[in-house]
Amino acid sequence: MSNPERPEGDPTGPTDAEAEAVWNDLVAAFHDSRPPEGPAPWPEAENVAQPPAPGTLEPGARVVRPAVRPSPPRAVDPRLTWTSGDLIGPRDAPAPPAPDTFEPPTPPPLPNLDWPTRAAWLGALGGPGYLMAATILNWETPGWAAAACALAGLIGFGYLVSKLKPHRDDDDDDNFGAVV
Repeated sequence: MSNPERPEGDPTGPTDAEAEAVWNDLVAAFHDSRPPEGPAPWPEAENVAQPPAPGTLEPGARVVRPAVRPSPPRAVDPRLTWTSGDLIGPRDAPAPPAPDTFEPPTPPPLPNLDWPTRAAWLGALGGPGYLMAATILNWETPGWAAAACALAGLIGFGYLVSKLKPHRDDDDDDNFGAVV
C-alpha cells in the first residue's frame, strides 16, 4: 500500500502537505515583496576606490621602466676568437660559388596559321564567348544570332579537331622530359 502523504518514488522525501506548504510560502513571499525605498542597495564588493591622480602611484604599485637599448657590439680582439681573421661566425663565411644553372633554349616560333584555321579559332572561341557575354550582360540577342553563334562554335571546334594528327610522332619517344 502506498502512503498518500508521501510521493510514490521517494519514501524519505517531504510529504505532499509539507511541499505544498513550502510552495505557498514562496508564492506569498513573492507577492508580498515590495521594491525598496530609494535606490537599489549596492553590494560592498562592487565599490572601487577612485583612480589615483595622474603622476601619483597607488600603494604597492610597481614601476616598470622601458627596456634599455643594448650598446653596439665592441670590436673583438682577434687573439680572443677561435676563428681565423675576419670570420666571426658561420653566417660570415663566404657563399659557395653558384653551380652552373640550366638555361632552356628559346622555343621555336609559332607556326603561321592559314585563314581557315584562324576562322575556326574565331568561331570556336568567339561564338560561345559572345553568347556568354550576352547572357551575363543581359543583352537581347535575336534567335538567329544565337543560333549562328552556337553553329560557329560547333563548326570551328569540329574543324580544329579534324586538323589534329591521328597519332603521335614516334620520333619524340626518346625524349622523356627534363634532364636532372
